[in-house]
Amino acid sequence: MGAGHLLALGSLGVLALPLEMTIPLGILISVSLVISSIRHGRSPSPWFIDQLYWSIDGQWTLRTADARERPARLLGSYVHPGLIVLSFALGRLRRRSVVLLPDSADPEAIRRLRVRLLTREDLD
Repeated sequence: MGAGHLLALGSLGVLALPLEMTIPLGILISVSLVISSIRHGRSPSPWFIDQLYWSIDGQWTLRTADARERPARLLGSYVHPGLIVLSFALGRLRRRSVVLLPDSADPEAIRRLRVRLLTREDLD
């Protein structure tokens, strides 16, 4: 995440853009890096999703770093052997995505989740 933002900032120096465009774009990329770090990096912010639970009755709950639990509805998923991406709705307007890497949880739990996502369409 950080490398992508730094490459984007570095490319601004290579592009032949006027200074009036380069500075605002640099500010936007920097703000994007900060927001992404707060949301997806290991952070104690109230937006960082610390844990997620899926109950047997199909209900998802996201727990943030400030220990608040929020009910969520699974909108979709992307399953790959190297990662799982889960897209959630938190209410009507708020959307959040969670990226699970193979070492982010118990390997057996990741395997079971992968199987459920690939074989069942009624997880939401």
